[in-house]
Amino acid sequence: CLIELPWFIEFQQRYGPQGFEVIAISLDEEGPKVVKPFVEKHKMGSLTVLMGDDKTAELFGGVLGLPTTFMVDRQGKYYSKHQGLVSKDVVEDELLTLLKTPPAEQAASLPSSGPPSSSRP
Repeated sequence: CLIELPWFIEFQQRYGPQGFEVIAISLDEEGPKVVKPFVEKHKMGSLTVLMGDDKTAELFGGVLGLPTTFMVDRQGKYYSKHQGLVSKDVVEDELLTLLKTPPAEQAASLPSSGPPSSSRP
């Protein structure tokens, strides 16, 4: 998580105007009392940070380890799921692909079921 956070903050600042949005979901059992200071300490103010629980993880097909990154297109369809640390370049390549693909084309070409278990080529 700590390795990826600066990347996502950078991506939000760089690509946010093009429609990219980071939504961070904390599964911390201690809740907002520990998450809020963490967000402040790591300067995550530009990101949307939500609290989740086991049910939230189940809605996303389960989370076996952290960090877990989901890439979702403009239509809300899953594009990829990465469990564990993934390289900055892989994430940036995927988000650039999603930003360049017209929304109608994304909707026609991607599956409507849950997230795949690995990144798309």
